[in-house]
Amino acid sequence: MAGAKALRRGLTLIELLIACAMVAILAALWFPIFAAARDRARRATCASNLHQLAVAFGLYAADCGALPDSGLFGSNPEGSWVAVPAEYQLQIERGVLWPYVRHSGIYRCPTYAAPASGARLSYAMNHLLGLLPEPAIVAPSRTPLLLEEDARSARGWGLNDGAYLFQPSPAGIDRLATHHSGGGSVLYCDGHIGWAKEMQRNGD
Repeated sequence: MAGAKALRRGLTLIELLIACAMVAILAALWFPIFAAARDRARRATCASNLHQLAVAFGLYAADCGALPDSGLFGSNPEGSWVAVPAEYQLQIERGVLWPYVRHSGIYRCPTYAAPASGARLSYAMNHLLGLLPEPAIVAPSRTPLLLEEDARSARGWGLNDGAYLFQPSPAGIDRLATHHSGGGSVLYCDGHIGWAKEMQRNGD
């Protein structure tokens, strides 16, 4: 009988509080590990997206003899990698790379936090490379082709328009993303992917 009563005895308030505190401590210890693992998985997806876009750029250049236009300020909506019918507007499926990709999810990093829920593009093309033949790129390993653009770019006026304009701060319009450990992924013209906190004109 005494044993049965002992089995039926519940936790006291102190014991319950201690148990809750231990669970909270363990959760606090494990949360950064899970968050880091999730970020690594998203960065891997982002890198995969950039690799697939690199292949699409290469195929387009092989077919057409030059890279597509960057679409800066909507200047060439029918010939840019993503169509830009007007400034700070875009239509991914009308871009010249779409026949080589045909999957809109590739154009957006899963970590990208845009100010508008309709944002579909997180990468931007180096505007200096628009319509340039690949052999004309002098230092492909140091020249960025695609960069992760920050959601706060475009002077806060609009979303990423697909072109990365290199200008010194504070006049700079476009900024590199910071959602991957304070920086963003960069696809270089030789096909490799790097990480950077800021980007100079020549990509160094």
